[in-house]
Amino acid sequence: MLFVITIIIIIVISFQLKGKSPVIEKMDIPPVKNNALTLHDGSVWPQEGMTADPAGFLPALENQRYTLRMHPGTTQFIITDKQNGYEWRSNPTESQLQAETVKGTLLANLQSPFILEISQILSNGNKELMNSMDDRVGKEIVSNKNGIQITYVIPEKKVRIAIQYELTDQGLKVAVPAGGIEENGDYGVLSLNMLPFFGATEAGTDGYFLVPDGPGGLITFKANRPMIGEGYNQKIFGEETTTSAQPSERAEDTTSERASEAVQYPVFGAKRGDHAFVAIVGEGRFETRIKALSPGMKSNLYSIYPTFTYREEYLRKLSRVAPPVKVIQQQRLELDWSIEYRFLTGSDADYVGMANSYREYMLEQQLLGKPLEPVQHVPLDLSLIGGNSRKAYNREQYVAVTTFPEAANIVQELTEGGVKNQRIIFYGWQDGGSHNTTKHFPIEKKLGGEPEAKSFIEAAHGYGYKVIFEDNFVEVDPKSSLGAKGNGIYGMDETVFITKDGGFILRPLKTLEHAYTVIEKLRKLGVDGIQYLHVGERLVRDYNPNQPSYRRDTAYYYNALLAYTRDRLGMSGVNKGFDYTLAGVNAITSIPLETSGSFMVDEAVPFYPIAIHGYVSYSAKPGNLRELPARDFLRSIEYGAVPAYMLSYDSARELKDTANAYMYSSKFDSWKEEVIAEYLQFDRLSPIFHLRITGHEKMGPGVYETMYEDGTRVTVDYNSNSFEVHRKEGGQANE
Repeated sequence: MLFVITIIIIIVISFQLKGKSPVIEKMDIPPVKNNALTLHDGSVWPQEGMTADPAGFLPALENQRYTLRMHPGTTQFIITDKQNGYEWRSNPTESQLQAETVKGTLLANLQSPFILEISQILSNGNKELMNSMDDRVGKEIVSNKNGIQITYVIPEKKVRIAIQYELTDQGLKVAVPAGGIEENGDYGVLSLNMLPFFGATEAGTDGYFLVPDGPGGLITFKANRPMIGEGYNQKIFGEETTTSAQPSERAEDTTSERASEAVQYPVFGAKRGDHAFVAIVGEGRFETRIKALSPGMKSNLYSIYPTFTYREEYLRKLSRVAPPVKVIQQQRLELDWSIEYRFLTGSDADYVGMANSYREYMLEQQLLGKPLEPVQHVPLDLSLIGGNSRKAYNREQYVAVTTFPEAANIVQELTEGGVKNQRIIFYGWQDGGSHNTTKHFPIEKKLGGEPEAKSFIEAAHGYGYKVIFEDNFVEVDPKSSLGAKGNGIYGMDETVFITKDGGFILRPLKTLEHAYTVIEKLRKLGVDGIQYLHVGERLVRDYNPNQPSYRRDTAYYYNALLAYTRDRLGMSGVNKGFDYTLAGVNAITSIPLETSGSFMVDEAVPFYPIAIHGYVSYSAKPGNLRELPARDFLRSIEYGAVPAYMLSYDSARELKDTANAYMYSSKFDSWKEEVIAEYLQFDRLSPIFHLRITGHEKMGPGVYETMYEDGTRVTVDYNSNSFEVHRKEGGQANE
């Protein structure tokens, strides 16, 4: 009998390890794709008879637009645009190096196309930096029709790593195959800085770096920039939650704070005069950091580059009484890494051209959905708070602030006031409120239960509006009856990761399982979609030893869930809007329109809005939650967002001590006239709701203009708190 049970357990575990799940089959979700990059076979490079230029560079790659010359000793390279002769160099020129004051490893790093960080893994030894200038590093170079591959060999450490370069129609693609890394001794790879000085620029140069900070941030090449901190350093899609210590060992929560500052898209760029590049991280983007340094930090130059983390450091508790110690992850990430550099010239060489190129990339990779349909009226993202629960007399007490009949009254009054297109998101409809992630039904009776929910949905449908229910299938409240061990993600120490409030985070497949059941029940109610909390604003890795998953896998399943929801109900939405969600959503709420406040970032620009406008509807912070109402309203107009409000029928004071306690003013009667007046202002932009943004420009101090593909121009003046819409025909909607 024991033998039979053991066989069953083995079969079940094998089934899980293959990524199979009954809910995956029901939702018809294909398995996550494995690594696709392969090592190059080819002839040894350089070949006999090649002629080097005076600096020692030899021809290596060429296509119709570009040539790539490489130095066989240093493996530095130069890319030349054959149309105009402009050169992009992997490393600083000789004259730039002569102006440097750094020495030793820092000077060698300046001359290398990569910086590799290694360490003795088992003994948690000291970290060492290796580069192509190091005498201990050998090189094996091969080339074929696909590109050129350099394998850097470190015999002393028994480490090998292969880096591939390929010319494309747009520029350069760099790849590091997972299979090209070998560790045959005590040493292992921690991280890799790729092309850390590609496009490095002197202070005072005309231009800037683009960093993925908020909607887009510019770092101008100031001549006298104060050195504060360690430069710009952000992980794409946010820091990894599960590498943190358990709650008792953490100084702060690692969930909502980090999620609010997380990078939404895997892009950076550089502009120098009439030439620019936009770099898009493809494979491995979920484990990549974007770094930018100013002069004086590592060199005399501004530099920007990606870093791939193969092993994390984390705090591990060795005993109940001893404090945790920092150790290095034993298992290396077996993931490919690729970055595509797309070169831009002339009028395209700015952040608008970068955004246009990024949009083209997303369309090529099927990361964007279909273009939006034209609308007669711009949609209002109307969030209605039904209520929530709070602790009272040692039990949970639900507090209703907007019943379904009251919600219907709000919708009717707004419609009569001129708000003719509403996307209604209902919060707190679950039995007992949103605190219990895994208990949804029956619909909260204090709101009117299922009968009134149906009546409300039918009334909204009568106006032609969509009703979306907000829900959370990621974070599990500590009061939930669901067990953490079998359902929660594991941290790097192979124990269930516990959030600061004592809850846990559902494993991705468990998220799908719970959502699948709810989707089917909401479909019978007539609900038009789900607004997913956390799915578009947080990304986690699961270290469960029986069924591990990378952040890449989590993103894949989250996007599959969004697409399934949209196909099954009609709509799906997220907050913030990480770019891996774009193909599966209809709308994004609370999209950041401000930068994080980093000292390195000089100016916010609408890079991300330019890239996605016309494909996804998006709104910023609700109007009743703005910190600077006039400025934030105009910023939404300038960046192509739709209006948004989060309201309740009763006063927000009733929400004290609930999960919605952050609402300080939401009573409908207090906001009704302002919502209607603001909506009518936004509605002037309804003809361009579905169009791409083609231009953005600062016209003067406090005055900005956004251009659309039909020729419409929207001018925003922050000095007079006003905006104007100019039609292509020459008529001015002075409105």
